[in-house]
Formats: sequence, C-alpha cells, structure tokens
Amino acid sequence: MQQTPNVDDANEAQAIADAFRDFVRVHQVLLNILIGKAGLFQTVPFIGAPIAAVLRQVENIVDTIAFGLIDRVQSQATELTNQAQSLSMTLKTTIDSYDGMNMRKRAISFKS
Repeated sequence: MQQTPNVDDANEAQAIADAFRDFVRVHQVLLNILIGKAGLFQTVPFIGAPIAAVLRQVENIVDTIAFGLIDRVQSQATELTNQAQSLSMTLKTTIDSYDGMNMRKRAISFKS
C-alpha cells in the first residue's frame, strides 16, 4: 500500500469504507465464534498459546490494513478508525480468551 495514491473520489471512498465495514463485521463474527469455543479448549490448554500467537499476527495485519486505509481515504478516516478500533477490541478479547490457558496440574491419587 506504500505506492497507493490517496482516494479523493467520494464514491470510491464510500465504497472502500463500506467494504472495510463488511471486513470488520465478518471478522468479528469469526472472532466471536472463537471466543465461544475457547472454553472447549480448556481440556487441551496447550493449544491456547499457539492460537493467541496467530491472532496477534492477524492483529498486526489488520492494523496495517486499517492504518493504510485511514491514510489514503481521509474523507472516511473517522469511520475507518471507528471500525478499526471495534475490530481491535474484539481481537484483544479473543487473544485474552486463549492467552490465559495454562496447563493444569492434575493430582494423581493412588489407592492402596
């Protein structure tokens, strides 16, 4: 996106904002599904850290896309910023859901 020119046409700017809004909506649906499934992975807690790591990479990519759009579609900067912040909050919640999983120590009892 470094060589991409600014978008000055109002119709194009609106189309980009609409597309980003859809992008955010779809990702939030997916992330909310992952949040809901986090409890299922408590039985295999070692899976939490890799999922959280991948989600952090997704977060970096989403930030890059959002900042690039905000810089190039300045007439929609407020809308794009609001959408990016909303998605960022959902990503953080999802990461937190998986980041806290730890291996539980299981007590073994021996019966005589």
